Amino acid sequence: MKPIRSELADGIALTTMHTDRFKAALLTVRLLVPLRAETAAAYSLLTDVLTRGTEQYPTMQALSRRQDELYSANIGSFVQVRGETQILSFDLSVLEDRYAFDGTPVLREGMKLLRQIIFCPLTENGVFRADYVEQEKKNLIASIRSVINNKPGYALTRCRQTMCAGEPFAVDGNGTEADVEKITPESLTAFYHDVLQSAKVEIFYAGKKSHDELKSLVSELFPFTPRSASLLPAVLVPARAETQFITEQMDVAQCQMVLGFRMEQTEKETHPLAAVVFSMLFSDSPTSRLFMQVREKLHLCYFCSAVPNLYKKVMFVCCGLKKKNFEKAKSEVLAQLAELQSGKIGDEEFENAIRGCKSFFTSVQDDRYQIVYWALSRLLQNRSETPEESIEMLSGITKEDISEFASRIKLDTVYCLEGGAQ
Repeated sequence: MKPIRSELADGIALTTMHTDRFKAALLTVRLLVPLRAETAAAYSLLTDVLTRGTEQYPTMQALSRRQDELYSANIGSFVQVRGETQILSFDLSVLEDRYAFDGTPVLREGMKLLRQIIFCPLTENGVFRADYVEQEKKNLIASIRSVINNKPGYALTRCRQTMCAGEPFAVDGNGTEADVEKITPESLTAFYHDVLQSAKVEIFYAGKKSHDELKSLVSELFPFTPRSASLLPAVLVPARAETQFITEQMDVAQCQMVLGFRMEQTEKETHPLAAVVFSMLFSDSPTSRLFMQVREKLHLCYFCSAVPNLYKKVMFVCCGLKKKNFEKAKSEVLAQLAELQSGKIGDEEFENAIRGCKSFFTSVQDDRYQIVYWALSRLLQNRSETPEESIEMLSGITKEDISEFASRIKLDTVYCLEGGAQ
């Protein structure tokens, strides 16, 4: 399933992955912009307002009816953050044309509906409808406020914000409540026109149509104009010389520990898949170090997992634990990392990690959304290997490659969210 990529115009590209494994095709339009505090909230709100209604389908009910008419097509919009890039995503899932019993060109009709959402929003006097904007502002503010209800997620967010203060990576993809409150129909309309003209456009397709067919449909139905847009490299910062320690108090039943790490850059290249195998050894499998040692053997926490971000070259280790186990758990996490850095990797655990990676790469091909996400992630990392090629590449990786990669990981920040006696 080798992706085929074409530059349709300056700043606009199409990537297709031909597959006949699914009864439905997936087409997604991604608008990529730099993550900035002054625009994050507006762009997040924009994806919700655009799906409220269009010139031809002015209500959510009308949009839903049209999707039902297209064999229950599904259109979704959302915002993602990858490293220091904010991505406005518009997904279209439609039945493959060959399964339409009445001969409806389902993909074409679905793309026409998606064009309505992106290019023909419902407006009054040239601006978004005020009631739609206000309703979606309330929904977005409620979502921002709800973050605190998920204590592990809140702790991770706070560690990221404090560790990366002053960097774009510290900005939340939904913005802040105060930023949302300031948005007006007029300002949101201005943001809309700006992003439509300036964002880098990446269109992905997974389905049976050929690349040339998609290229023709996109050129006909999506009137994007050329733009001088490019992806900005992430701001890479070395770890602090002295680890910073941050403690916050809250009425919580469970202490939350987050360890923030930086991945240092060197001229020596590591194996392209070293990070994936390291993650499988360290956190991402039932036989990983954090699960088997920190949680199961020593019973130091209720959960323990690593959250790497290869775009930004950072990693966070998150633990839910009793306050009395905080120092022991922190020391054990660092001890397990130190062992991987020194190359103390058993043959069996190494083989288990390789098998886990193969299983993951194989599973990518079983889901249209994973196929598209894979292509996007390769693009953002300036890489091009397919899942099949990644499986082949695993045969050349060594324990030394893992040790070399792990040795670049340095502790930067220790964050603790704690309550009373626990």
